Amino acid sequence: MGIKIEKYENGKVYLSQPCLIEKFLKASGMIDYNPNTTPSAVEPLGLGNDVEGMNESWEYTSIIGI
Repeated sequence: MGIKIEKYENGKVYLSQPCLIEKFLKASGMIDYNPNTTPSAVEPLGLGNDVEGMNESWEYTSIIGI
């Protein structure tokens, strides 16, 4: 499944899937993007008439293999 497991001295366990994340970023053309501490927009989306719809050339399900 490609799950990376890290156990810390304080007893906490951290699970991640770095290979799947990298595959998703490459397929979606976002490999060179930088992380952000706020994962979503601060202001509400879709307000006003000048908002463009999403136009993606990829589908999430095809990236993750569903």
